Amino acid sequence: MTAAKPSYILAMKLKALERTTIDDRDYDDAVNLGAECGVPTAEGLREVFQQFFPDEELPPKAKMRLEAFAEAIRVKLG
Repeated sequence: MTAAKPSYILAMKLKALERTTIDDRDYDDAVNLGAECGVPTAEGLREVFQQFFPDEELPPKAKMRLEAFAEAIRVKLG
């Protein structure tokens, strides 16, 4: 059994940003994974998503939040 790569989990979390949860756990998880993967830009996040989902578009809610998400990653990275 092999563990999923952090970049794959990040792509899955980006896909999950379409849903909004009360605690916004997917967003927080994605920020932590983005920092772990060293992806602090919106374009880099799009590339990670496309690497694993080449035939799909980012969900509209995820697209709207991408810049704020990238900023949160940059803050976490310090």
